[in-house]
Amino acid sequence: MTRLAIRNRGRLLALVVLAALAVLHALTTGTGGTRLQNAIFDAYQRLAPRTVEAFPVTIVDIDESALERFGQWPWPRTLLAELVQNTAALGPLAVGIDIIMVEPDRLSPDRFLKHYPVLSTGIEKALSGLPSNDAIFAQTIRDLPVVVGRAALPVVPPGAASRVVTNTPIQIEGPDPSDSLTQFAHQLVNVPEISEAAYGHGYLNGPPDPDGTVRRMPIVMSVNGKVVPSMALEMTRVALGANWLTVVGDDDGFVAVRAGEAVFEADAKGIIDLHFAPSHPQRRISASKVLSGELPPDTFANQLVLIGVTGLGLTDAPATPISPRMDGVEVQAQLIENILFGTRLIRPSYMPFAELAVILLAGILLIGAMPRFGPAPGAVLVALIAALSIGAGVGGFTEFRILLDPSYPILTSGLVFGSLFLSRHLETEWNKRVLDANLRRQRIENARMTGELTAAREIQMGILPGLEAFAAMPESIDAHAFLEPAKEVGGDLYDIFMIDDRRLFFIVGDVSGKGVPAALFMALSKALCKNAAFRNTGSINELINGSNVEIMRENPSFLFVTVFAGIIDVETGEMEYCNAGHDAPYLRRPDGTLLSLESVGGPPICVIDDFEYPSEQFQLEPGDSLLVFTDGVTEAMDLDEEMYGFDRVSAYFTSIDMEASAESTVDGLYGDIRKYVGDAPPWDDITIMSLRYKGTG
Repeated sequence: MTRLAIRNRGRLLALVVLAALAVLHALTTGTGGTRLQNAIFDAYQRLAPRTVEAFPVTIVDIDESALERFGQWPWPRTLLAELVQNTAALGPLAVGIDIIMVEPDRLSPDRFLKHYPVLSTGIEKALSGLPSNDAIFAQTIRDLPVVVGRAALPVVPPGAASRVVTNTPIQIEGPDPSDSLTQFAHQLVNVPEISEAAYGHGYLNGPPDPDGTVRRMPIVMSVNGKVVPSMALEMTRVALGANWLTVVGDDDGFVAVRAGEAVFEADAKGIIDLHFAPSHPQRRISASKVLSGELPPDTFANQLVLIGVTGLGLTDAPATPISPRMDGVEVQAQLIENILFGTRLIRPSYMPFAELAVILLAGILLIGAMPRFGPAPGAVLVALIAALSIGAGVGGFTEFRILLDPSYPILTSGLVFGSLFLSRHLETEWNKRVLDANLRRQRIENARMTGELTAAREIQMGILPGLEAFAAMPESIDAHAFLEPAKEVGGDLYDIFMIDDRRLFFIVGDVSGKGVPAALFMALSKALCKNAAFRNTGSINELINGSNVEIMRENPSFLFVTVFAGIIDVETGEMEYCNAGHDAPYLRRPDGTLLSLESVGGPPICVIDDFEYPSEQFQLEPGDSLLVFTDGVTEAMDLDEEMYGFDRVSAYFTSIDMEASAESTVDGLYGDIRKYVGDAPPWDDITIMSLRYKGTG
């Protein structure tokens, strides 16, 4: 799996990720939208809701004040008839009733008698001769431009009886789009008297999104195999004075619907994405004002009026993109406004293909650029793709009402970047493991050379500074060092001595390889570095540069050595140091702060013959302790082959007493390593040097 991930610098894995995302986009995009897509489109609407300059639709609101004044709901249909008649008298082009009267009015005289059988014969005869409330309501609306509501049901309820109902005349122009429309199997309609008397019949509902939010509504749909209009479209037809609707279709489904000379478009399913405006008080008038007759005669002139119930607990109030609750009658009003003003949101049929093209372009750009230029430019490219995608989405919505989904380009660029970055990391780890395996094999081979190793150990240990060298340090310096080869010999080295009265030179190194060649090379390197130190009057980098050149000449086996070396002014504490491919040492301040002396440094000595090593400076304060070590410390392994690691080194160095001597620091760290390793065989040489600057005060 790792080899597959790092093949061709991760491009193959990134192409697989890109292809999977392209397929996922093709499977999930569409009119309904995903949760993420809906959330983005909702954010667009909250950012730029529809601006309302005129209110062609007014809601006659059976609100709390109307219920308090005229009685609790449901009202007698005689009162509803009065409300409709008063509304129609104020000059609207059409009146829509957002109420479905499925059952006969229980307050009609004939039904009233059933509840009170003890009434006298005279009263009973008088009541039985009166028309029903439904008949009065039907008679009231018969000559008015009234559209009554219906509800479409996705399934036939148990025990529901089929019923022949009057529908709006609809003509089909072109291929019949019925199969592409939203399908419903049954319907709730008004009682026969009302249904037959109404001028128009419109359906109030459409399928909500899975989260219950109303984002889109059908303007036409199919109920029991017949094409029918929504309440909004039917009211528009009545207002325009059209006697029928003409539905235009093509091979892809619905195209448009005509009412007289007016043409209204929607998507192939006959659905429009609503561009919502905030709720406005100007859109509502309380039913109590209409019933009381206190409004001017032309209040509803050239307007469409919806009558609906919004009293507390009596209304459906679904969530919309711009509001957690919006009265259903207001959703109908917003749908009518979208139809009349042509302000619906548009997601063109080509948009998924355009988004797919952006996905592929973004992925291919990253796959081509990141392995060549690295993660930083790749991250910049990902940020640029995200910014452009979001900008295009917001701009397309605010300027053209187009719904563009930026989520997939952003998601694609992020995941492709992640796969390339992961491949890069895995390649590094793979190469490191290969290198570690080679080094282990080399150690095993060297361990078999027992005779050579014994001789090499004598050479190596004999040239290292003894206890007397540390005892001769100036009073301002407390120093100690320790070296333990992994087997008989190793390639580590250290040295410490005074160059002159003020300058203390120290060095810790690690030669590549093991055995006699490494021990000899270690001895040669140490001797040449020491010779260069005594001859050098300049900076530490000049010393290392000179040592690099000299050791390079005496290196027929092409070995190399990592080195951390420094010169300390024992009076001022000024330290000048150079790092040639070595692990950064730790420095502990008197206040307990632990620093890693990271440096620019350079490659190990004998890798590049003319490399100019940089010199770096650090000011030691009295009480500062420096801990220099080779990788045998951090790579010491227990029986489970888990390394001791830098974290344990830093934890130990931080935990010891601030006044601990250099010798106790070195001995304590070595003891902690041995305790961690236990019975596991050593893998590498261990070298530890501790320097504590005490100051001259």
